[in-house]
Amino acid sequence: RKMVTLSERGKELGAVLQRAQERLDDIVPEDRDELVLKMTVHAEKPFQGDIDLSYFARDVHWDMMSDVMLSQDKAKGALTIAQKAVVVQDTGEDWDDVSVILSTVDLNRAAGVSLPFEWIRNLYDPAKRKDKFRASKRSNYAESALSDSVEPVIEEASAMHLGNSSMNAGQTQIFEINAALDMPSEEITVVPLQEINMNVDLYARARNSEPSGFLYANITNETGGRILPSTASLYRDGQYFGQFNMPEIVAGDEYPLQLGVLDGLRVDHSVIKREDGDRGLLSSSQIAESRFETVVTSLLDYDIPVRLFDRVPVSESEDLIVKEYAKPAITDRDIDGRRGVVSWNWDMQAGATHKIEFGYDLSWPSGFAVE
Repeated sequence: RKMVTLSERGKELGAVLQRAQERLDDIVPEDRDELVLKMTVHAEKPFQGDIDLSYFARDVHWDMMSDVMLSQDKAKGALTIAQKAVVVQDTGEDWDDVSVILSTVDLNRAAGVSLPFEWIRNLYDPAKRKDKFRASKRSNYAESALSDSVEPVIEEASAMHLGNSSMNAGQTQIFEINAALDMPSEEITVVPLQEINMNVDLYARARNSEPSGFLYANITNETGGRILPSTASLYRDGQYFGQFNMPEIVAGDEYPLQLGVLDGLRVDHSVIKREDGDRGLLSSSQIAESRFETVVTSLLDYDIPVRLFDRVPVSESEDLIVKEYAKPAITDRDIDGRRGVVSWNWDMQAGATHKIEFGYDLSWPSGFAVE
């Protein structure tokens, strides 16, 4: 009898649900072309006027994009950085003649700091270690030490070159577009924000692991505001040259802007010597010797400054001794705060060849291993 009662109750509830679905279908038909909003307004006394409705639309987002355009004249260049906003709204309805204000606020940004994990370091004797497995992955601490993250700096916003206005609200930069826009749903709307023009001196960067050099220019942000981070499309003399991620450049800061491969600068790197073993017949120490040669050849018809990067091991133990060898002498050390990263800087003549001999010796007590 209880099962019969429950069955009858289920039929009654099913009928109620069916009637509710029919009423909902009458209010919001499935074949509608736009969203329908019904609301009831209660007022203490009769009135006439407009009602403004504000609501949060989640299906709207924008990204900063840049076009980096270089017109090259040998080791000089005219550089233009054109920044634009790419706005997409997927609300399902077309927006006509709307005012647009863009904000750099990140609603997903963390609100606090997480504590580092413990980092325990120990010496070991490889002869007594039974487990020969060695993890190849660096520790989180080491990876974070090599990261290029930059803390945001608050600056006054620059004047917009394309008629739009910009302002800062705390750590947020806001762009107010000067003209109303039509923004169809599920389509991209591109909004120019600012254009920065400058004349630059060009130079080349290279490292032994790359067969070619790369063109660079050190740019200084003199706009008075920030150059926002973006995905940048690179053009050289009107030809598309690829994409890269450009970081934020605050007012007054200098940044080495990458401008693509410089095919006319060839880099050949070779290992001359690599040996390790005991020192002497009855020695209590070990030594590892490494020697390299890097030859940089210019196939260009103009002179250009060159910076060649390499690295030398860094010891954090008094028992591990590093002795380096370099000809010519190293120009700069600990580049950008990275210990052991070095560079040779010189003015490369057109059609010339430049050779660098480099190496190092490692010595340490016998019975231990280097990692």
